[in-house]
Amino acid sequence: MFIVDSFYLAVTLGSVTSASTKVYIRWLESDAHNLARYTIGYGDVIDPNSIITEVQLRHVKKNCYILPEKQKLLVERRLRESVAGIVLSENEDTDADNASDDDDDDSDGEHDDTDDSDTSGM
Repeated sequence: MFIVDSFYLAVTLGSVTSASTKVYIRWLESDAHNLARYTIGYGDVIDPNSIITEVQLRHVKKNCYILPEKQKLLVERRLRESVAGIVLSENEDTDADNASDDDDDDSDGEHDDTDDSDTSGM
């Protein structure tokens, strides 16, 4: 059994394709008081192979996002599978990404009606 206790999130600044050799990102920094809350951090360039999955963050206010619990569980599952060397079939991968997050709780009760943001979990 693998214990997953942390991961990093980033916002991609462009499309990532199978031909991408580098990805421009902005790291997301977690709030010391609420680990599910993130703010946009510094820019960086990473190898596209370091991206494990895409997640949907809930936009709370300017430069502030919440990682819904279902999305957190998705990242943790993908990390465990990656470490264990398990490869998802394309259908399993797509089914997991399309899971609904309508019943996610905001850990701080804040929410606005702006669009969710796509981010990469690393």
